[in-house]
Amino acid sequence: MLRLPSKQSKPRLPARDADRRDDPVIEILVMLLIAASAIAALWPVCSHGFVSYDDLQNVALNPRMNPPTLHSLMRFWTGPYIWMYIPLTYTVWFVLACISQTGGLDETGIRINASAFHTLNLLLHIVAAIAVYRLLRRLVKARWPAAAGAILFAIHPIQVEAVAWVTGLKDVLSGSLALIALWQYVAFAQAAKSELPMQNDIVRPRRSAWWHYGFATFALLLAFLSKPSVVVVPLMAMVIDLLLIRRPWKRIVWNLLPWFAMAALFALIARHVQSIRPSTVAQSPPWSRPLLAMHALAFYLSKVAWPHPLLAQYHQAPHIIIEHGWLYWTWIFPAAIAAIAVVLYKRHPWALAAFGLFIVGPLPVLGLVPFQFEEIALVADRYAYLSMVGVALALAGALALTRRAIWILPLAGCFGLLGVLAFFQTSTMSSSLALYEHELKYNADSDVAYVNLANFYRNRDHPGDMQRAEWYARQEIARFPHLGDGYLALGDILAYQDRPKEALPLLRKGLEIQKGPDGKATGSLNGMGNLAAVLAKLGQFDEAIGVTQQILRISPEDGRAHLNLGVMYVNQNRYDDAINEFAAAIDCNPQDFVAHTFLARVLARKSLRSQALEHYYEALRLAPNYGPAREGLREIQGY
Repeated sequence: MLRLPSKQSKPRLPARDADRRDDPVIEILVMLLIAASAIAALWPVCSHGFVSYDDLQNVALNPRMNPPTLHSLMRFWTGPYIWMYIPLTYTVWFVLACISQTGGLDETGIRINASAFHTLNLLLHIVAAIAVYRLLRRLVKARWPAAAGAILFAIHPIQVEAVAWVTGLKDVLSGSLALIALWQYVAFAQAAKSELPMQNDIVRPRRSAWWHYGFATFALLLAFLSKPSVVVVPLMAMVIDLLLIRRPWKRIVWNLLPWFAMAALFALIARHVQSIRPSTVAQSPPWSRPLLAMHALAFYLSKVAWPHPLLAQYHQAPHIIIEHGWLYWTWIFPAAIAAIAVVLYKRHPWALAAFGLFIVGPLPVLGLVPFQFEEIALVADRYAYLSMVGVALALAGALALTRRAIWILPLAGCFGLLGVLAFFQTSTMSSSLALYEHELKYNADSDVAYVNLANFYRNRDHPGDMQRAEWYARQEIARFPHLGDGYLALGDILAYQDRPKEALPLLRKGLEIQKGPDGKATGSLNGMGNLAAVLAKLGQFDEAIGVTQQILRISPEDGRAHLNLGVMYVNQNRYDDAINEFAAAIDCNPQDFVAHTFLARVLARKSLRSQALEHYYEALRLAPNYGPAREGLREIQGY
């Protein structure tokens, strides 16, 4: 059992006399240096576009943001979306979608400029790095070692995925808020440690300390609303307080009790909205879970030591790790580091604290319990975002042990190498094609790469692209028959080539695989839409209508689904129902000239000439060269 030293013991966390004074000018210059380091390594991300790896469904083609409305914004707060409850993240995306509308559709059907999203990711990452500096400044009490730790956090290539990926905002936003909460909690704990005895021998922290605690709690609440994986922050605060600040453990528990209560609430919400398929749980027996967690830690430590190659998806699913026997020996690496940290604890407590923070950071996704993404891969670079504060503390604590400057040149060389690696790593996420070609270069068994390359070539009109798309989709099915994405992609490709009879069983099978344990669909809304379209093409309108209504129960603001449902009603001569659906499609997207045209046609059939003219005129205002609207207008005008 680890025994904490008494209050009289003096562990080696030297505070240099020159660093005890917080000169505001120097502090500002140091923070500008940290920001400049992050910008130098990561600035290319600001010109990147959206990638098909979750960016489309979360932002670029999200029906709640195309166009953004106040009603759709409120729905992010009143319930989960795409099986996650992260309302603050969606609110930030929503605001950016409002200010980055391009006024027209590009060749991929996107009307939102991605630059604003990437720029905000970089700015929030800079905020996170500065929060790391302020946290380390309080813990190691040495300016330049703290700055070195913060720069390492800012420029390490393992951070590129979260920063260079629009969907990574949930990691950067929650991470920056969590780090601010830790910084302010440390300020509170250090002030509370110098408490004064009050009346009746009751000891209370000074009033000013509670301002830090209140601000920290508010930042933590916002972090929970950004991504639930930050439920580990109370445990990280406990590690710092117990091992470095060294307050009595009862006081620590009492102060962190509200944080743990909030964490438990958001953990329950996350577990409720994220369904875990039985196939995911079956990949690994209970006895393997601790070893899988140790393997994940070993993986992250190896990527910190040598960050190459860095991929969107690693060949690291639990069943693969078990089949290769990796988990039987990879635990040695983190176990050895933990043993060294325990041995050094008495004289160098920062070592154990740093390793503790590194372990706690990715705790919800280490594999101790099943989670949604592990069926594809147990590890991901973005999971280590918060853990990098432990690496930063390890560096800062080691540098603070010496008064010599001999470490400056070697450290500058290492930072230069890491910065160059990060700079070039950003290019791998500049576009969907760059991302997935880089992925397949190093991981020939990447589910993400095959299915997204299939979708990429499916959406191009160049000769031969359909054949390439079909090849990638069939590779996905051959390599990952237990996943539904390949079947859905191939079904979509065949349907696009007017092969609905071949597409139908593939779409059915893909959606069946993606059903959750409760029997409800948890897969692709786009796949459900493709199934409905194929059913309609084959004349099976009743089933097609049922599938489309299921889509609208999941996503009521899906204007395209309302439009498709209206067309199906027209084919059944249910004109009143069709009018309601076309009107709903226009409510979802007032700029949908196709919906205006269909609505005008149905109104004309019901002899509502003036209303039909109104919608034809609106369709042509939005798209002056849209042929069906021009033809309909000529027909209704009688020439």
